[in-house]
This record gives sequence, structure tokens and C-alpha cells, in this order.
Amino acid sequence: PAVERVFELRNTICLVDAENIEHWLAETEESRRQVAFADVILLNKKDRVAEEDLERLSQLLSLINPYANVYTGTEGQFPVDEILGIQQLDAHGAVEKTDDIAPAHKHQVHGISTFTLTFDRAFNLNELGNELVRLLNINRHQIYRIKGLINADNYPVQVVLQSVRNTFRLSDGLPWPVDAPKESKIVFIGKEIKKEAVEKIFRRYLIK
Repeated sequence: PAVERVFELRNTICLVDAENIEHWLAETEESRRQVAFADVILLNKKDRVAEEDLERLSQLLSLINPYANVYTGTEGQFPVDEILGIQQLDAHGAVEKTDDIAPAHKHQVHGISTFTLTFDRAFNLNELGNELVRLLNINRHQIYRIKGLINADNYPVQVVLQSVRNTFRLSDGLPWPVDAPKESKIVFIGKEIKKEAVEKIFRRYLIK
């Protein structure tokens, strides 16, 4: 709380070595966790790899973490002003990024599962919140991040869900578009988590 009074946390930034990232992703869980937690990934030393490899590495990082903005650079040269302007942790920024992720997004890379759940019915938000407390505490070593938009029953705006490890936050997002259905979309990133099992848990809290 003392730090929060003085500083605003906008993003978590992960610096990635283009030459060695594939090796470290295959060898260490810590590297996979850092990529999963990041809001911004700086893919450095792009001059040390071929152009086609650089594109493949950027896509690989986006498969693991579709929320992260991936920038490529050399000797630490990146568009700092643009990066500082990103508001991923802001509710509006989370809404925009979630809208860009395909509903069918599902991948597993080096043991990291990334998938999207979509629901066309509203949730009982209180009951879902209680379940999230249990789910994240029981699986705190497996579920790295959750982000998404929730359609809460009898609530006028989108509810933005953001979690890291066993803590989560629900905040007000934008009003639902008048010309589109109110569809919940929730992205999970974690270690070998099963989409079908998580989806079954979430469906318990949909309004009948």
C-alpha cells in the first residue's frame, strides 16, 4: 500500500534474448512463467537471428501469452514512449486486448497451456468470485494468469477479470456494445491446465 500511494503499476515487462529463448523455454519453468506473466515482451538481439526466425519467435511468444505486446529490438533499443503508453492493467486496455483474441484460441507450448473460454449466458458474479478464490489457491502453481471480460447478471457494464497466481481483481470495464451479444471471454495461461475441466467449473455459475 505504501508503494501504491506513490507509484502506479502499469505493466510487467519481460526482456527476452532472441538467440537463447527457445533453449530456456524448453529447459526452465522460470522462463516460461516470466513470459506468461508479462504484459510487454522485449525480444532483444534481433540482429543475431535470421528474419524468418525472428518472426517465428514473436509468434511463439504470442502463442504462450496472447495478451503480451511483443517488440523486437537490438542492443536494448525499443520504442519507449509507445511502451510506456500501454495500459494493459487498466480496465479499458484489458477490454481492447481481450476483444482481439480469437474465441477458439488454444495452444500448448513447452507445457504452457493457453486457451480461451466463451460463454453466451450471464454469470452469478458472487458465486463465481468465491469459486475463483478456491480455484486459484488450489492451483496457484499451475494457473499463472487469467484475464477476460465477464457478463455479470443484472450488471450494466463488462466486468474485467485479471489474476496473477492466487490473487485476482474484478473491475468495471466498458458498457456492452448495443449491437453485439453480451459474451463472456476468459483467457487462461498456465502449466498443463485442462480446458475442459476449467470450463466445466465455470459453467456451474451461469444463470440458468
